[in-house]
Amino acid sequence: MNPSAQDILRGCVQNLEELVMPEIGSPHGKSALMCIRMLMNHVILRLEHEGAALEVDCHEKRDLFSELLADHAISKEIADAAIDMLGTDEPSYTPIQEMTARNDAWKRLVEQTLGDAGREDVRALVRRQLRAQIERENSYCGPALDGPMF
Repeated sequence: MNPSAQDILRGCVQNLEELVMPEIGSPHGKSALMCIRMLMNHVILRLEHEGAALEVDCHEKRDLFSELLADHAISKEIADAAIDMLGTDEPSYTPIQEMTARNDAWKRLVEQTLGDAGREDVRALVRRQLRAQIERENSYCGPALDGPMF
């Protein structure tokens, strides 16, 4: 689709910087405009990277729960939910809304596992995956939120 959603948002950011910002006199107005610009840049980066990040995250969680199931390291309730999730393949392409819902389901299992885990090796495996998720998100969130001030 041309222009892309990212291109449209980049045009909006450019208009904010070139046309709107010079007309704003108050520090509060400038600060609000800066926040809007940063949020729009964040949305651009998420549009560009979030689908791939969600796909990787779901695959990592699948691997994590496969390992935890093989080791009998999780409760029956969590194991049953994980088996249900593992019963379907991770799609190679899915609309963002569906990937987000699937990723949210994996995240709930991760949270339950952390709360239920009595073994340090289980917690270490879960934390390793969570670190990877955070690093992935930081790779596209940080640049948008650390941009130059007006």
